[in-house]
Amino acid sequence: MAINYRRHVGARAIVQLGPDKLEEREIGLPSIGDGEVLLRIEATGVCGSDQDQLNGNLARAGWASYPVVPGHEPVGRVVEIGAEARRLLRLSEGQLVAVESVVPCHVCRYCVRGLVKFCENRFSYGFTPMTVGCGLWGGFAEYMVLRPNTVAHVVPDGVPAELATLFNPLGAGFDWTIRRAETAPGDVVLVFGSGQRGLACVLAAKSAGVAFRLSARSSWQQSSGSYQHSFMRSYLSMLSTLKPFSLCA
Repeated sequence: MAINYRRHVGARAIVQLGPDKLEEREIGLPSIGDGEVLLRIEATGVCGSDQDQLNGNLARAGWASYPVVPGHEPVGRVVEIGAEARRLLRLSEGQLVAVESVVPCHVCRYCVRGLVKFCENRFSYGFTPMTVGCGLWGGFAEYMVLRPNTVAHVVPDGVPAELATLFNPLGAGFDWTIRRAETAPGDVVLVFGSGQRGLACVLAAKSAGVAFRLSARSSWQQSSGSYQHSFMRSYLSMLSTLKPFSLCA
């Protein structure tokens, strides 16, 4: 697929410097290695983890550090790709891809059991600080670099990038409802909360022929719903001033 692409010197990005502290920066674009990919970001989803990252909860728990480019649900178009990445990932320039946040090592005790989300050597997009490598590891930027072992899914033709950002909550819904719960026809699934992941669980249950009961608001949502809405408004307001990418809440 032919794409209109001219290499830039740098990429604008949202950088988190600390709890509730974001600023726009320009980060230099690196030379792409043999096993790497350069994406031009078209949309990035926003999820509950972004709230905990913004307010510093993840950093306090040891899951994130600063400075960092957030955004762990990116969808972007391949504009440069190394020869080894082309062979292993089977990607090519011009393709739109949805990128999973965890890059597994495939050799630790968890990876060999198929539990890649618990990889002991995992690399996480959106949470890895800029002190590592080129620093362009998050989707809240114009461009993002993909490392070897990245799991990227080609978005079908005709599916807009904004809609493709739902790959993450939809994947979670099917993972939680079908794979982990081992549900089968005849079972009844109770879903607490009607957010994007709760609704994804409902879709998964329906597709598997499983009955479901949906609790529209859990007790946690009832006590913190106003805070969540305030968070989303303030976060999207800050990010919308940059506008190098699309946001889907």
